[in-house]
Amino acid sequence: MDNIENILDEEAKKLFQKLQGIDTGYGKDRLTESLEEEKKREDEKKILLVELIHLLSAVLMDVNLSIESKTGKETFAHFAETYDKLTETSPKKQAVLVRYRGFPNDPNVTEKNDYEIIYGNTIVDFAAVSDIIKHIGYRMAHLSDQLSRAFNVFSTHNIFSLYMKIPGSSDKQRDRFNDTLQALSRYKAAVETNSPIVFLKKGGESKSFPLVCNETGLPDENLTLLAVANNLKPHTIKILADKVGKSSLKDRYMSIYNAIFAVKKLKGRLVKPPIEVNNVIWLLADQEKEIVTQEKAEVARIAIEHAGGSPQKAAKVLKSVYGNDYEKIDSKNLGERLQLSSNLLNTVKEKPKTEKIEKEILGNIETRLEQVQEKVFDDLFVQQGTDLAASKKKLGIFGVLHDKLLDIVTFYKRRIDTKKKMREMVHRAINFNLQDYETLAEDFDITIEDAKGLIEMLKECFNEHGRFIRGSFVRIMPDFSRYERKIFEFLWHYLREYIHQKDRTAYLNSLQLLIARMQKPKKAIKILLSDFCQDASNINYSDSKALMLCSLLIRKYNKELIDLEITPEDVLQVTEGLDLGVAKYTEWKIDKDQNNFFEKIRTIHQNLIKALDPSRRETPSIALPFLISLEREAYLLFSLAGGNTARSIVLSAVKDYGDPESMIYHGRESKKNIGALLQNLRIAIRGLGRIGRLDDLSVFDEVKGNEKRLAALQKSSSCKRLVSQIMDRIEESTQQIIQKD
Repeated sequence: MDNIENILDEEAKKLFQKLQGIDTGYGKDRLTESLEEEKKREDEKKILLVELIHLLSAVLMDVNLSIESKTGKETFAHFAETYDKLTETSPKKQAVLVRYRGFPNDPNVTEKNDYEIIYGNTIVDFAAVSDIIKHIGYRMAHLSDQLSRAFNVFSTHNIFSLYMKIPGSSDKQRDRFNDTLQALSRYKAAVETNSPIVFLKKGGESKSFPLVCNETGLPDENLTLLAVANNLKPHTIKILADKVGKSSLKDRYMSIYNAIFAVKKLKGRLVKPPIEVNNVIWLLADQEKEIVTQEKAEVARIAIEHAGGSPQKAAKVLKSVYGNDYEKIDSKNLGERLQLSSNLLNTVKEKPKTEKIEKEILGNIETRLEQVQEKVFDDLFVQQGTDLAASKKKLGIFGVLHDKLLDIVTFYKRRIDTKKKMREMVHRAINFNLQDYETLAEDFDITIEDAKGLIEMLKECFNEHGRFIRGSFVRIMPDFSRYERKIFEFLWHYLREYIHQKDRTAYLNSLQLLIARMQKPKKAIKILLSDFCQDASNINYSDSKALMLCSLLIRKYNKELIDLEITPEDVLQVTEGLDLGVAKYTEWKIDKDQNNFFEKIRTIHQNLIKALDPSRRETPSIALPFLISLEREAYLLFSLAGGNTARSIVLSAVKDYGDPESMIYHGRESKKNIGALLQNLRIAIRGLGRIGRLDDLSVFDEVKGNEKRLAALQKSSSCKRLVSQIMDRIEESTQQIIQKD
């Protein structure tokens, strides 16, 4: 800069100074950079998972691989190195689950090779690998080949689920893991030749384990691995399996193997093998502590029987009942799953005492159909070429459906049509017929008369010009709260975009009154957060209110928060006033959708930077004060909820806002908004005090080192005062983190 000034004349100097504010890239965007680093770390974790499963498949392919051979030593050392690196990526040691899915989300993936890898909240499939290749570059193209080969090995070995506990650092745990892995690689060949599993332990000791059979007399992978992990004679495990098979435990669990670990006397005496293969429980659960009910276990048993022993077919059937991806499903897959569920229900009909099982299946399908987008249902019905609701005979190209399932599908189609009418009634007079009222009554679990009353109440909230009447809403609100289970979703999701723009603030504020009365807030949290992240590349007016309502739900009801335009900063002092169950659910939801939240915050921040400098070519249409407030609401919610994703975002905000060279401080509008920007820094610092860790304290030191330059961003006493408050908050937050850890 000094050299340039020496060369340029006075006029050129003035021009140069002007150009500094025009798309010169002056300053830093540390928040976006930090989130990008988090994305890279997540990609690295996925790459390690692909490498781990690729190595595992290589071991499975080599039935003669010995841990004492040169190749074996190298392979197992590489295996240990990979899972050690993987555990370093997560604060908690996780287990790795690989399972068959059977509904590819990639047209290039064959159905038989459609598996997914689950590690905590991280999921790897072919689509995830494609994203990594796009993100990092084609030097990662080998990942697709590795994943394809690994999944092909799983398919060839008829493995539909593999649950692998990563061993700790002790030699005993690692030796047990290696023994189990060697035994598994030899299992398929041992079954085919009806011979024992023979392998070398570390140190060269030869071990021989005959196959262990279950109560039906067939070889069982997990019972055999149980014998290996505990170094027990197969005869001992067989006696144990027979005893458990004759007890009442057999009917409560999906296999003898699972039932064994429910025997209290055996707890602490038997070690679970670090690898479990084809345990049906892992088609239904993602985590070890997840509860699988007796009804769920019975559905799994029937599904396997219905599939004729084919684990892949059983997996697809169970996915149709318990899949967690219905919100992303298309009409083709929905039709196929409905047919699979229908066939399963027809099989259940032939069993004794079917009522509970039928209820379990239909209840789970109904819950998942709630998540299906309207357009998917519309597309499905267009494909039929018939009026399904009238014929009630078949689902077109997908064949005849079970009567009760057909009733549910028909109901959802009717509900879509009724909701369209309810949306339209805001703008014009709509006639509701008896079928509409019947559908609404079933949906809200009320009488037909109450359904008519509900429509009339909604009409009272809008005048003849479609304008929102807040007074009527407040008066009727106690009646609305009777229908909490459904009314919030309708009022939020279906009306927020359809009322007049001038009424949106009053309308969305009115929802806070309803929020304060909710008895089951997790449903509302799910709706709000899903809506916030639905389109991560765009910003909606309702985004700020969604975050604010979530912050309100996390707190135990506090009436002074009602009708405020922003969440008070003092909520960060709340400890006893949090609803811990709701906060934990919010943390889980944010961590589960980490990539979407990162992308959404990145979108908001980049729009903020552009809005602070309107001379840029791409200036967002969204008002600058709204964007600053939106970031504020995000940092407040993440600080209340906590979790890995929330911490990463808040930490990134402290880095960016705490750096005087940040782009947010060097736009044409930055000085005018310096107070609001520094307040966001103060909030992020206080938030990090709640959810940060000891290794975050170095970031506070960075901000303290920038004190004078932050105070000099604007020559005013208010700026200096704000920076002084920020330094005080750093000390408080530092002590908070130290005391917590």
